[in-house]
Amino acid sequence: MKQKITLHLIAGYGFAIYSLIEIIDCGTALLMAFNVIDNPYPEMYFEPMNHIFNEHPGYLIPLFMGITTLRIFAAIGLLTNKSWKTPMALSIVGITLILMPFMLPFSVFDFLICSVLIVLILIGNKSK
Repeated sequence: MKQKITLHLIAGYGFAIYSLIEIIDCGTALLMAFNVIDNPYPEMYFEPMNHIFNEHPGYLIPLFMGITTLRIFAAIGLLTNKSWKTPMALSIVGITLILMPFMLPFSVFDFLICSVLIVLILIGNKSK
């Protein structure tokens, strides 16, 4: 039981740190929308995403805020050991993996982080 809680706590802290990164992305999109900064992101392989990042960065704010909110809820669930922690965490990891092809090559980092977090959650669920 202790190993399960420890792995879920580590995953919860991982989601919390990941949420902070997403909050920075939201701030960057907001600054891009008001033309304070230029697009700091690399060119995406999916051309329509480049258009959104360069011409309409304000459209990214709801996307980033939605994902950030779900990550924060997943972190809270994992850190407080709520019954909905695993479905919430797996849902946001699934959403991230679905969105990943549209944000390549930048989303490779998302894939690596999500892979580690999902392994921690699943091993934590299997341990006694």
